[in-house]
Amino acid sequence: MIDLRALTSDGAGGEGRPLFRPPVAVLWQEPLYVFIDPSFHFFEAVNVGDPSDLYGPEVARCRGERANCAKRYLVAAIVNRLSLAETGQAMSTETDAVLGRFQAALSNRLEEYERRRDLYPTLWSFYPRLFGVFRELAFPGEPAVALRLPAGKARKTTDFFSEKFRTAAAVRAP
Repeated sequence: MIDLRALTSDGAGGEGRPLFRPPVAVLWQEPLYVFIDPSFHFFEAVNVGDPSDLYGPEVARCRGERANCAKRYLVAAIVNRLSLAETGQAMSTETDAVLGRFQAALSNRLEEYERRRDLYPTLWSFYPRLFGVFRELAFPGEPAVALRLPAGKARKTTDFFSEKFRTAAAVRAP
């Protein structure tokens, strides 16, 4: 889980006095887009040829219109998990809406990540399971698609911009 205290305390005198404490289950999402953006696009470059094959026609159409469409579902799920950890309350989302369906399913999958950190030490290492949710919802009952992490080990965000890492992973720059 992302340590929300790193985003919410001033660290003065080691007290970690909160500068921002959500009074309700609402968190600012923009920093999470920045946090996952490089790895999200890198993972897509390795695993997504035709977006409709992974995301299904509904999300692929949305993704074609707005670059952050699929990413927003993932960010909503991360915000939900952070909100639960920080406030004890889940985000309020209509589960019959597209965002709600994906947010709920991705949030449930992130709960697996939190429980199995022995198998998935980083969110990056969990991406094949996490992105699998898109296919599961788009094509219920169909076999899973093998999603993979590229060769090379990502240790920090800047790795996704490194030519050495991209060469090892055989991924071209966007």
